[in-house]
Amino acid sequence: ASVSWPPSSYPTYPGGAPSRIEGRRHFGSIRQALGDRDLLLYLLGMGLVILVIRTVVMSFIPLFMKEQVGLTNGQILLLQVGSYAAGLLSSYLWGWAADHAGSKSVTLWALSLMLILPVWWMLMPRNHTLSFLLALAAATISGTASAGWLVGDQRLLYVNVVPFSKRTEYMAVYYAWMGIVGGVGPVVAGSALDLFQGIAGRWWAFTLDPYTPLFIAGLCSLGIGLFILSKIRVDGELGLGRLIGRALNRARPKQL
Repeated sequence: ASVSWPPSSYPTYPGGAPSRIEGRRHFGSIRQALGDRDLLLYLLGMGLVILVIRTVVMSFIPLFMKEQVGLTNGQILLLQVGSYAAGLLSSYLWGWAADHAGSKSVTLWALSLMLILPVWWMLMPRNHTLSFLLALAAATISGTASAGWLVGDQRLLYVNVVPFSKRTEYMAVYYAWMGIVGGVGPVVAGSALDLFQGIAGRWWAFTLDPYTPLFIAGLCSLGIGLFILSKIRVDGELGLGRLIGRALNRARPKQL
């Protein structure tokens, strides 16, 4: 008997061929997600924050500490250990604050703490006996602020910004945008370092070097991102300032 190929019939499976209607519904849901004001504010604000953290804090600070500040490889390793330890020790307090004060408040406070870092790095003395101690203090601030940012940001995203019933399309937009920002940032920052290699000198108390434009751009980017994130509408938050005030009032001894 002869066998024909391809066969005249194929086995059938549950579900059948993909539906074009379902595809159109999916992209329609994506467009609907992009029309959400709070999601757009979150993506824009966090995109600016990610540019600072991934391109400056995570990628180029070890190089800056070695090339400009004059720290040894062992000291730079200790900076990373100090940053991780500060993040670990402060994460519980940030989580407690996020549960009681709200995720938006914790996010804004943590990012406000990060605003200190670019100025701190530009003021840091180079090849000085105090350079390592000041760098360690900056690493401690960085680790503490990063832990607060991660706790508040993730809670803000999953609890306040993304509706549970639309999490698939919202998270698809989120991951696509963050992937683009995270990939473009280091490339742009590396090109900027090559471009500004000739910068050197001092202005008032600030030391000027190829990293100075990165720090200034990072400070501006972080400040604008912080302002944008403050415009996200979140209901029912107490606020970290009020939470601290209540804690202080309870800690005061009662007068007889």
